[in-house]
Amino acid sequence: MQKGYAAGVAKAALEEVLTQEAYVRVEDLATTMAQGLAVCFRKLELSWRAFQLGPRIQLFLSNSLQRNATEAAISLSAEWIDTRRIYLANRGIWDAIASAGPQVSFAHVESDCNEYIRSISELLDRIKT
Repeated sequence: MQKGYAAGVAKAALEEVLTQEAYVRVEDLATTMAQGLAVCFRKLELSWRAFQLGPRIQLFLSNSLQRNATEAAISLSAEWIDTRRIYLANRGIWDAIASAGPQVSFAHVESDCNEYIRSISELLDRIKT
């Protein structure tokens, strides 16, 4: 690597990509995704919850937020995780955190979030019927 190249890349990332506006945009997209997933869960009469923290959405297989590891184990269904990840992967959607749920990145746009919501809704509808 040429001398000074890494510093130039870091400077460009901080000035052009990792901006305050970009962080706000990503968090807004995550809000849209969490709200869309909540609508999906209600529509299918599932007592699940999509909890958002910044760009991450945690999928809880219950309506309450877990407070400890014992309660969190309720939302760790290997069958749900594997089914969700394979179903999404077969549709070109990468679900980054296997045991949690989606993560919105700087590269995502609104249509990516809508596609995730639509795909999860479709999957859950197929499972439920």
